[in-house]
Amino acid sequence: KSLTALSLCCSPLGFADQGAKILYCMNEEDGAFPGLRAISSYTGWTFEEIGQRKEETAKIFSKIRNNLMIVDNARISMGGLIKMIEKYKPNIVVADMLDHIQVTGEFARDDLRLGQVYRQAREIAKMYNCAFIGVSQTSAESDGKMHYGFDALANSKTEDVQRKADGLPIINSFADITRQWLESIEHLTKPLTQKKKTSRLERMAFPILGDMPINAIKSSDVLATLKPLIDMKQLSTAHRLHGEISAIFAYGIVHNFTDYDPAQPVARQIPAQKIKHRAAIIDPNLVGQLLRDIGNYRGTFVVKSAFRLSPLVFQRPGEIRQLLWSDIDLEAREWRPYISKTDFHHIVPLSTQAMEILEEIKPLTGGGQFVFPSSRGNGRPMSDNAIRSALQSLGYDSDVMTAHGFRTTASTLLNEQGWSPDAIERQLAHAPRDSVRAAYNRAQYLDERKRMMQSWGDYLDTLKNGAQVIEFKKIV
Repeated sequence: KSLTALSLCCSPLGFADQGAKILYCMNEEDGAFPGLRAISSYTGWTFEEIGQRKEETAKIFSKIRNNLMIVDNARISMGGLIKMIEKYKPNIVVADMLDHIQVTGEFARDDLRLGQVYRQAREIAKMYNCAFIGVSQTSAESDGKMHYGFDALANSKTEDVQRKADGLPIINSFADITRQWLESIEHLTKPLTQKKKTSRLERMAFPILGDMPINAIKSSDVLATLKPLIDMKQLSTAHRLHGEISAIFAYGIVHNFTDYDPAQPVARQIPAQKIKHRAAIIDPNLVGQLLRDIGNYRGTFVVKSAFRLSPLVFQRPGEIRQLLWSDIDLEAREWRPYISKTDFHHIVPLSTQAMEILEEIKPLTGGGQFVFPSSRGNGRPMSDNAIRSALQSLGYDSDVMTAHGFRTTASTLLNEQGWSPDAIERQLAHAPRDSVRAAYNRAQYLDERKRMMQSWGDYLDTLKNGAQVIEFKKIV
């Protein structure tokens, strides 16, 4: 390996002979020995001949001598190597036994340390615009062979580390099969969902399972992966991640990468998630007090406007804060957002009360993209904490009322008033999964929803004004 590296650098028409400046890091050898090898490569003479023809050797080798700097990497860290590169400014760096160069950090296994070595070498090459050649021994599988190719690295730590340095998973590892599974479902999955799945697996499963051969993973390994989530009571995420891990093993079984699913017995070790409904006020008298408190809110005009609009339209908080002027048809008195959660285009009829709020804020924000922009002026919508913070500033803690609670308030009271449950569900953007049925429902309930939204706005005004409200069942 050393002769190969030195031949590339120092033979006639090699790198040095072509004018390239080379920094050669030798491997724990006598300092003179690599120098003799370099001279031998350039002159073609044996060590004995070099010793006998010293003056002639010096004259011939002087042609490339200044292009070659030889150092011992046994005493060099990556930081020290960088200093040498900055001082010598080579075009090519050759590290004989690159894996012997020291890097900072604590590593549970040597292959993790090697991965860091190779990654830093690549970064050095990019940073200093030089070629970086790392020389190392082939794996044990090549022992005793006269001829071998890249397959000599197969099933060796060297190959695994190289793949990781290239940003590739180890072959047949959990990470490798995960990538294949993700690719197999990509055409069936929304881009945002696919991104979330990938991120969740990389962050939460790969640290333990990623490099393990998929057919060597035990149920205890899967449980160890999920246990931090269970301990932190993040049960929803634990169940979701468990389902994804199990799906990966199902893919592996079908494609003959493994014979069983070790995630299956782990399912009973994850506590059932207790569904916690978001707090909401549904007593009409208390709703009236809330509306009066919102009217007295002393926050910014933008937040107050979004706050006032929330009970009138009762859409998801994220949809309200990201409300676009381009989605509002003031002439038709409609807000037409795309609802990503249920993947359809929604129509929200705007009551007279909602229209007044939008007309009041338009002179301030109408020239921009968002109806309720961030106060930082960075082209982003209002913070997702804005309404929550506004409620808390009025004394409504999250166990009493939430930003999402306006939806529960409207759903409860509108149902009590006798409006069509289908119209209410449609207005809440709980669209059917079937796209044909969703389009049909959109046409069927729109007129009723227009009447319902105006009636709802009037009803909220009555509550806000403190009038005694006597409930009558609506006749449709």
